[in-house]
Amino acid sequence: MPGILLVGESSFTGRKMNDSISWKAREIEILTLIAQGHTNSQIGAQLHLSYDTIRWYNKTIFEKLAVTNRQQAVHRATELGLLETPSPTQSQPAPEIIKSPIQYVANGNVHIAYQIVGDGPIDLLFIHGFLSHLELAWENEEFSNFFAEMSRFARVILFDKRGVGLSDRIQGAPSLTDTVDDALCVLDAAQSKSAFVMGTSEGAATAVLLSSAHPERVLGLILFAAVAKVVRTGLEPAWANEAKKFQTLINQMQQGWGGAWAIEHFAPSKAQDDLFCSWWAMILRAASSPSSIKAVLEQLGNVDIRSLLPQVSVRALVIHKQADRITPLEAGRYFATHMPNATWVELPGADHIYFVESTAVLKAIADFCQTESKNVFK
Repeated sequence: MPGILLVGESSFTGRKMNDSISWKAREIEILTLIAQGHTNSQIGAQLHLSYDTIRWYNKTIFEKLAVTNRQQAVHRATELGLLETPSPTQSQPAPEIIKSPIQYVANGNVHIAYQIVGDGPIDLLFIHGFLSHLELAWENEEFSNFFAEMSRFARVILFDKRGVGLSDRIQGAPSLTDTVDDALCVLDAAQSKSAFVMGTSEGAATAVLLSSAHPERVLGLILFAAVAKVVRTGLEPAWANEAKKFQTLINQMQQGWGGAWAIEHFAPSKAQDDLFCSWWAMILRAASSPSSIKAVLEQLGNVDIRSLLPQVSVRALVIHKQADRITPLEAGRYFATHMPNATWVELPGADHIYFVESTAVLKAIADFCQTESKNVFK
């Protein structure tokens, strides 16, 4: 295993390091434990330091090394001579995804299921679209890989919205305000004072409302396959669904619930993948029921957050795939052109599901979080 090159001193300069960067012995000690595969909790217990203190050290170490995750930190530190180079016979353990047990937090009489993935130096609250299931989703390898990669640079906070997944079932569907309140309860339960907030598909509306109403809690806003208004009013906006077409979609959904409903639209690259289709059908059945999801979609038909966009003061990243079959490209571009601090990233592909063909998506998110973390904490 990589070892400490210097102990017992207040600062350290590696044999390849720029002299302008000084390193504390404690930072090298933590770097070594990171290289050995220890989690933040394990490092804290071994060094008798709090979990938050270890996260603060990680942030400092990553900034000094100009990296965004643990693997990059170990690689860069080894290059710079801060850690010993492993011999050819030594094998490093494959990084394992770190996830908490599923927990619950009460918002009034409603209990919200949440889970924490990873222990990176920044927090990222992830808001799904119209449904999710915190437990069964992990059975899909691409879902697991997506959050494993994201957890390299962030402590990811996931939750099921009220009415779906493992959260309490309710009559009707939650409003955007309900979901924002639930998200704040989850952040408090996770002891997160501020976080990046990512919304995908319909979850983008909640992410925008949270960012505009509580900017002090938001380090940056990330939107993927986002839509500001689902159903047109009259003929506007052109990229939204026609009202009759949207109602037909709801009717078809009810009739097809239980199978791999609309997989050819949500993930066309997976439409012929029997294993993925079986997983998708299972998630739909487990996450909700035909009547419940009808109420959710009808509620979404009333959503219109266009007036909020100019009020979003935080920095934002808007990612959209060019041939998305659920949310047109122009719907995503609308966010980028109407939020004052937005960066637009247009990617090839047609999959609406965020974790399918996600390499470029993850890179854009990691780069944005790294840049904005430096701006916020400098």
